[in-house]
Amino acid sequence: MRAPIRQIVLLAVALASTAMGSSAKPEAFKVIPGPGMPSLESIGLTSADLFNKTFVDELLAPPPFLLRTQSSSSEKPAGRLLRRWTSRCDEAPPFGINEGINACAAYLSALRTTDCLAGNKPVTMCTSLARGFETHVRGISIRPGSATSYCRDAALGVSWVPKNCKPGCEGDYCYSAGSAAANGNGDLIMLVEGNHK
Repeated sequence: MRAPIRQIVLLAVALASTAMGSSAKPEAFKVIPGPGMPSLESIGLTSADLFNKTFVDELLAPPPFLLRTQSSSSEKPAGRLLRRWTSRCDEAPPFGINEGINACAAYLSALRTTDCLAGNKPVTMCTSLARGFETHVRGISIRPGSATSYCRDAALGVSWVPKNCKPGCEGDYCYSAGSAAANGNGDLIMLVEGNHK
């Protein structure tokens, strides 16, 4: 009698394990560095870190030197400054999910003084997957040849988009698209879009 009971228990455990395995969701939130960009593992981060709002807010907080520059901006500039790029919001799809945009911005910010380099064709620096949608962050040089900026400065260009462009929200998430220059380098433009219609 003991053998059949043991077999029934083992069968029940196997069925429960299979059911739990099949009902487990694939990772819903993921950050994928662009070709040639450092891996998440190499900088000690996970996708979960980059979708953690508190962690992202800390990474994307303006650095103290930038706050000092902004507070002294009422002083007259020594010479005439020429704006090379005007940040813009795209009003039509394809949009990126704001959580995904911020996750990619946080990834770039975590790279600190690593160079983010782009030529005259868009270069993918980060893709994120969130809520079934893809968000793409790309860089492009608007001058002949390539443009380089610290990745932390490229991140400020990326984070400009969800802060300033809000064409819509659905339920508990919002989406946007647009472009902005990397902080301090008007030649490196950060493009943000996705596959949200």
